[in-house]
Amino acid sequence: MFTNKDNIMQNEPVYPLLEKDGTFTPLGLLFPIKEIIKVTDSAFEKEYIEGVDYELTSDGLLKIIVGGAIPCVPYGAYYPDELVPGEAFGRTGGGLIMFSEDGRFHKSQIAVTYKYDGQWDGPLPENQSKKINRFLEKAEKKDAVTVLFYGDSITVGANASSFMGLPPYSKTWTEQVTEVIEKKYDNHNIKYVNTAVGGTTSDWGLQEANERVFPYQPDVMFLAFGMNCGGAVTPEGFKENLKGIISVARESNPKCDVVLISTSLPNKDVAGFMGMQPLYIEKIREIAEELDHVAVADMTGMHQYLLTKKRFCDMTGNNVNHPNDFLVNVYADTVIKTIL
Repeated sequence: MFTNKDNIMQNEPVYPLLEKDGTFTPLGLLFPIKEIIKVTDSAFEKEYIEGVDYELTSDGLLKIIVGGAIPCVPYGAYYPDELVPGEAFGRTGGGLIMFSEDGRFHKSQIAVTYKYDGQWDGPLPENQSKKINRFLEKAEKKDAVTVLFYGDSITVGANASSFMGLPPYSKTWTEQVTEVIEKKYDNHNIKYVNTAVGGTTSDWGLQEANERVFPYQPDVMFLAFGMNCGGAVTPEGFKENLKGIISVARESNPKCDVVLISTSLPNKDVAGFMGMQPLYIEKIREIAEELDHVAVADMTGMHQYLLTKKRFCDMTGNNVNHPNDFLVNVYADTVIKTIL
């Protein structure tokens, strides 16, 4: 993701949304496109034809050819006139905007593999392996270790394609992180525990910590709340909640290392979801300064950067707050490069 010696981006998602007049505005992708290698559906099964279904414009943009084989999403479907429960939310500034938890966004997105010019110029995760050295040393010795993930629906895995039961069945970020640790240390004594629950806040996380953290005596805890806190939990309250959860984990295991993962951001065009989420990263950093053996993976800053390059609809599984496979993989990459 962050470095690629071949300058090839694999399967970058694009949501084929039409303009109000039924046309498709050519799009730039994460990197400047030099050559499009292939374009497929989200399952990587159907390959579309250049010059028939899509083309690369003279100024290096992807243009979907309306009337080709790529199914495009009509403007009126994305911004509906009537509210159907479970299929739309209010739109910031008025009107409605599409929402879906049935895999519709995943199945509508296409995947673009291309050669690009330039290099990654966004944020790079800081290696903080020394802050979780107690866990890593045990893992390297092939000791039995417990890896605990605790948070909201993004930590549960929504909307990774494997979670949705849809091809290509890409794994959740928590599964990817655990597998990389297992592979790096050739350690098959790693116990994976995920006690996250969708729709929860850090308030809930603290209230439930005695049930969902304490019994597992984790050697490392990956703590990822924030998405649902934006309208309900002040930054200072958020900080105190996380410190309280860490305290419970360390009552259970005094040598528990911690990785705090700041949240990605909700869709600012969906009314009522964007709030204080961007403010939490600074409080997370304060915790890492105040407590020992606490690392920070900044997904907030990463997502903020990506949103300067790509639209929210290209990186979401539900159009409100859940990542698609692309952003799930960014979560995994960001955490992995923070801890290893």
